[in-house]
Amino acid sequence: MKTALALTILVSSIASAQETPAPTAAPSTVTASTGRIRWGLSGNGGWHFPQPALSLGTEGRIGYQINSMFGAYATLGGLFGFGFGGSASATGATASVTAFSRWYIGAIAELLVSDLFFVGAGPVFANGGFAGVTASANPDGVGGAVFAHGGPSVGLDVRLGLQLGRQPDGAGTRKSGFSLGLSAMTLFHPNTAVVRTQAGMDGGRVDVSTTELMVTVTPMLMLGYDWR
Repeated sequence: MKTALALTILVSSIASAQETPAPTAAPSTVTASTGRIRWGLSGNGGWHFPQPALSLGTEGRIGYQINSMFGAYATLGGLFGFGFGGSASATGATASVTAFSRWYIGAIAELLVSDLFFVGAGPVFANGGFAGVTASANPDGVGGAVFAHGGPSVGLDVRLGLQLGRQPDGAGTRKSGFSLGLSAMTLFHPNTAVVRTQAGMDGGRVDVSTTELMVTVTPMLMLGYDWR
């Protein structure tokens, strides 16, 4: 009798153990990767130095957002401009006319801070041309210069600004919205043809033709939309 009772208790314990559900695994806490393709568009407007000219253009961007802070992208854009400059004083006066047109490609590495502030920089390659005329007059005579460049140029593009309309950060969350930024494109133009003329009050005239390295800077305000 005792043996039968013990066997009954043992079989019941085994059946209860088999019916007890196995503990479920804890949900994974691994965060999904935030890497993704990014792209953007903008309209640009600014000023051309040292030859004064209003500059206008557009730009497209495509690249890769590595995480919520770091990204890299390629730029493709075009710029054109035309302008007048001049000054006058008691000792003389100067005037200038400048025109340019170019397209460019670049590679920008970017840092995004607090999903709001961005800063980036990288090399840029441009192709196009610009030309201008300057003239001056003073008590000693009149002078002027004509300069022109056509072909490739290289330089550096630096930019910073604000990402507006941003979304909260999170795994896989895309931040998109309007962006407002400033860009300063510095270009080096080798073999720029320059002809300088100086005429004295006595009627004498000297013309000097040279090829020079000319450096231009084009700071621009950029208003666009970016998908990061």
